[in-house]
Amino acid sequence: MRKYFAILAAVVVLVAMSAPAWAQAEAPGSSFTVIGRLWTDFGYQHKSEELATNQYGLTMKGKKRDSYTTNFVNVNANSYWGAKWTSGDKSTGAHAEFAILSKESQNEQVLLRYAYGWWKMGNCKLTAGHTDGVFGSLFAAPGSLLGTSNSGKILFLRWGYLYSGRLPQVRFEYTSPVGLFSIALAQADAEQIVGTESLLYGTSQIGSSQAYFSWPRVDLAYALRLGGFMAIPGFSVSQVRYDGVSSGRDDSVINWVAQLPMTYEIAGFGVKAQIYYGQNIDCEWGQTSTGTLGGQPQAIPVWFGGKVEDTKQLGASIELSYTIDNIKPLIAFGYVDSSNDNWKKVGYTDDNYQRWALMGAVDYKINQYFTVQPEVAYYNYGDRMSSTLNNVSRLVNGSSLSNDYGSEWLFGVAFLFVF
Repeated sequence: MRKYFAILAAVVVLVAMSAPAWAQAEAPGSSFTVIGRLWTDFGYQHKSEELATNQYGLTMKGKKRDSYTTNFVNVNANSYWGAKWTSGDKSTGAHAEFAILSKESQNEQVLLRYAYGWWKMGNCKLTAGHTDGVFGSLFAAPGSLLGTSNSGKILFLRWGYLYSGRLPQVRFEYTSPVGLFSIALAQADAEQIVGTESLLYGTSQIGSSQAYFSWPRVDLAYALRLGGFMAIPGFSVSQVRYDGVSSGRDDSVINWVAQLPMTYEIAGFGVKAQIYYGQNIDCEWGQTSTGTLGGQPQAIPVWFGGKVEDTKQLGASIELSYTIDNIKPLIAFGYVDSSNDNWKKVGYTDDNYQRWALMGAVDYKINQYFTVQPEVAYYNYGDRMSSTLNNVSRLVNGSSLSNDYGSEWLFGVAFLFVF
């Protein structure tokens, strides 16, 4: 019943938000717009026998699992319904948006995407609420659309592209003739996982400490556009502190990342690219459940011998496209390289881990409201970083476990209705 109450609550909120539209006679010139996107995925997911075995474990008989292919049809988690309001003098506005989605077993959900307001004066703009920002925006993300609800895959997030996420924040922007500067103070995203102290490997050494944040996450960015070229270099940092840690042990973790996303368009050709480098990326900017990587190591710090060893990560992605009228074929590649000098000490086979992804698609805009995108994508999970599986190191027939963690294919069609 709770899901139906959630849906009903979302509808009630949207109806309430319509009040400005009904009261335009009292506020001439103000505008109110209902917006939405209905996004349905139809496709297939194929997992290699290595990936199936590593993610789900050996069979009851101690053997490897077979590869398998499964069909999925669902309302993508990035479908939404929302509304925007702007004052008559264009100085003030608000935006609220709810995600609507369905998965297997009729798992319908309604989730908050945006809820913020803004105020402009001259070249300055103040934004407050639940939103994403200039830093880590999606403007340069590869256009991979298939598999969000079924496989946790979209836009190569965690596969080479870094996104800031939507968080409660207060943001200031200043626009000049040469670009836009932005600084945001946001709720640290690491708050979502420190409650169980799962932020660190080897957390038994923390004891009964309490996690807290001395200051908000700070996002800095500068947007620059020159003709068909656009870039938004940025930097973000946050800190998690632990109260009650034993004397002589590290009592804080600092997460940071620097990124350079950019796009370039000329005569129908388009390039989107991003490169980023930082530490403990999955504490703040992972965006999707760390469970989507199975038993592979995450970019989170390792607490070993009373000291914190930060996990460094380098990521990059690139998309090439060519637009012909309303058809845009595109290809994209993403790569992630993570390392931690203590991984071997906590049971992994290596201190370095790489994964990569490749996709191709055709974006076909039937009209301004309806888009169809056939897509095929390949995700390679890299080498298996765990030395055992189901607490065994060899199969029942005596053969060794594969060093390959496995791979995954996604292929199908995304249907998007936008209004």
